[in-house]
Amino acid sequence: MPAVQVYNLEKIIAAFGKATVEVPIKMKDGIKQCLEVIGRKSDKYVPKDTLELVQSKVLELTGQGATTRGSIKYTADHAVPVHEDLQAYHTYPTCAKYLERAIRETRGTCTSIMRRTVKVVGE
Repeated sequence: MPAVQVYNLEKIIAAFGKATVEVPIKMKDGIKQCLEVIGRKSDKYVPKDTLELVQSKVLELTGQGATTRGSIKYTADHAVPVHEDLQAYHTYPTCAKYLERAIRETRGTCTSIMRRTVKVVGE
């Protein structure tokens, strides 16, 4: 099933370089905000021929503070074929690779959200 994972604090800090956490509990809020941003964008692109696919979206948060992990997935049986079939026709703006496209297009926003959560040394 198509899914995206927002990794834990260690992965985020590694992506930003040398950093310190101002308030570790905010990590969960930051990751949740990122999932919501990606989810809203994927709602725009997910095919809506039937409502089953769009209604099967699940946002999950596990862990606390620095160990928080988040994921978005579509659980409908046909989620993977619809996501992967680049030859299928989709009414604009829906498309194949709906979750990947949402991730690509929200990368800057999610980076900004996490930068507000993680204080980067030297900035």
